[in-house]
Amino acid sequence: AMMVKELREDEQRRALEGNEEGEMDTEIAASNMQRLFRGFSSRRMANRERDAELVFVGMKPPATEEDVLEAELADAYQKRKHAQHEHKEEYAKALEDITDKVREEEGPEMRESLREERTTWITARIEGTDGRAPEFPETLAQFYKDKEAPPAEAKEGEAKEDDGGGKKKKGDKKKDKKDKKDKKDK
Repeated sequence: AMMVKELREDEQRRALEGNEEGEMDTEIAASNMQRLFRGFSSRRMANRERDAELVFVGMKPPATEEDVLEAELADAYQKRKHAQHEHKEEYAKALEDITDKVREEEGPEMRESLREERTTWITARIEGTDGRAPEFPETLAQFYKDKEAPPAEAKEGEAKEDDGGGKKKKGDKKKDKKDKKDKKDK
């Protein structure tokens, strides 16, 4: 079969070489056109079949129109927004439930501990004034504001300790070890 094909091609080449004007024989031109069309047609068919198989397997989305895709996108957006709204409502309800539960269960304990804290502070304040009338804050907010504010002396003491620098030198480590040894010996 291969020899027959080669013989035909040789014959066609000789026929072309025989034409000095370079014109093709009509049969050769027709066979070339058929060959090209059949190749194009078979490639197109193979591509379509491959795409159909990929869609069937699920590796490629089916070819759809833009309107359908836009509708699906809008639907997904609405579903997402609806789910977000539901979750937000659930969160608000859960937060409200937790605060109510804390108020019911831990509220009295917290009030009692705060009352004890204020009572001990007042008694300490009265004992520290040597019989003079102590100064008390007018509101609870002022009480806790004064209570949370650290004294200025404590801040200065911390600043002096930090002035030594952030990193220790090699000699400082040896001194620390010696100080620890001396403390253990005593």
